[in-house]
Amino acid sequence: MYQKANVDSYATALCELLIEDNYLNEGYNFFLNLSKQMENDNTFIDFLANQSLPKFQKFDQIDSIFNDLVKSQTIINFFKVIVEKNVFRLFKRIINNFIKIAENKLKIKRAKIFSAFELNNIQIEKFKQYLAKKYNSDIAIETHIDKSLISGFKIKVDNEIIEQNYALDLKKMGQIIVQKGEIDE
Repeated sequence: MYQKANVDSYATALCELLIEDNYLNEGYNFFLNLSKQMENDNTFIDFLANQSLPKFQKFDQIDSIFNDLVKSQTIINFFKVIVEKNVFRLFKRIINNFIKIAENKLKIKRAKIFSAFELNNIQIEKFKQYLAKKYNSDIAIETHIDKSLISGFKIKVDNEIIEQNYALDLKKMGQIIVQKGEIDE
């Protein structure tokens, strides 16, 4: 069933309320961690989005789960509002938008680092320091393994790609060989 709801409005409102409460950084970290935990488990969303359960029961669950977990009543009320408005199925989209808005407000850039092998903490920290200096921002790093790189890395920050790997080098050499071949003919 199609649900009409302005995901951006919920995310923006949450962000503005957390700024008023001086709780944006903590709220950002809370929702970032919650989002990661819920990547493969929709139990929480399924429960709170279930139309057959009475809202008071959902509100009680929200209170029992989050009263000791978060210090912000705004976050608890946010959960209750999206339950009340029957838009909890959109929770992941709302939170993803909130994270983007909060990162913009907090001057945090998200970097995705792809490498052929798993990076250790020292390597990740070096990338983080380099990128923080380059972009004059705090950096949130996600690491991914991409065997097609053969060796080296590829970093995506916003719309920019920083790349240094054998796969790219081989591709460039192939292009040079093709260009040289066209010149000789």
